[in-house]
Amino acid sequence: MVGLEKSASPNPSFYNLGNVQKSQGALLYKTAPQILVIASDAERQTELENSVTHMGFTTRMFPMDEAVEVLRNGMAGDAILLDMTSLQDEKLADELMDAVLARLSYDVIGVVLNIPLAFIDMAYNRFFETDVQLLVSGDEKSWLPALKKAVRPLSLTLHDVVSDTRRPPLKTISEEVSRIARMLESLSSEENAKMNYALPSSFNGESRSNGVVTTEAQPEQKKININAAVVRAIIRSRRLRDQYFSASLFADPAWDMLLDLTAARLEGRQVSVSSLCIASAVPPTTALRWIKSLTEEKIFVRIADPRDGRRVFIQLSDMAMDAMIPYLAASISLVMRAL
Repeated sequence: MVGLEKSASPNPSFYNLGNVQKSQGALLYKTAPQILVIASDAERQTELENSVTHMGFTTRMFPMDEAVEVLRNGMAGDAILLDMTSLQDEKLADELMDAVLARLSYDVIGVVLNIPLAFIDMAYNRFFETDVQLLVSGDEKSWLPALKKAVRPLSLTLHDVVSDTRRPPLKTISEEVSRIARMLESLSSEENAKMNYALPSSFNGESRSNGVVTTEAQPEQKKININAAVVRAIIRSRRLRDQYFSASLFADPAWDMLLDLTAARLEGRQVSVSSLCIASAVPPTTALRWIKSLTEEKIFVRIADPRDGRRVFIQLSDMAMDAMIPYLAASISLVMRAL
């Protein structure tokens, strides 16, 4: 079902959201995409309705107690905005996410899912292979680009407006991740052999055929032991910059996550999606985009949680690990030579 919108003072950005049918004087008549909006309380429903309508969409509002039926039964609409930010019932959250997956199994419809940080692990695992737009405690600034993408016809490309200047467009993330992947792969074993470094003997509790080796020390060199404590010290030094400069100057989520996962593998520790988002030092919605892109490039690996089928852990791939260790050894060696 498509609603008919009438606007006396149309926002110029609304023109690419629907098909203009008739224009007369100062009045604009046009079809506008209809968003099925689901929220947990009346106050939040009103806020979302006003916000989404202001963006140029029409809305149909549903309370949370009707949400599962609305999602499963194919209520007509151009996109779904499901806001769960104030929801505390984990069982209901599970049912809602399963209902979204059920809808997507038979209907090509865009979905924007706004969740609290507490639900990020179960949401990431469920929707990793879908086009669901995941927002973490998102506001109006993030709803607009997400809803535009959700209602976009497959044959139509809209400009992806990014209101949060800290969040790069997906194309930028993809290009940067590809560059990181090429850089990691370029660290050949021949170059690695030039470095004098060692991993802890207990690393992963097993030997790896493609693992990093310890080279013979040159007389003038000191063996560099790369262990978790060294990597954690590097991470702390990066956070130390925030005491002297604005944190926004140094946002580098991919590198922060690479360091955190390197330390975790050396410690034999599993890292959840929510924990990795925190380590990235950027908004969780931005971190999720980076995690997905880095996983698709096989820099990160998803590991099933054997105790909870709804969750996955994120681990650094062997290829990435075999590049990170010699890189860290090389950078520390340069500093030591200069001292």
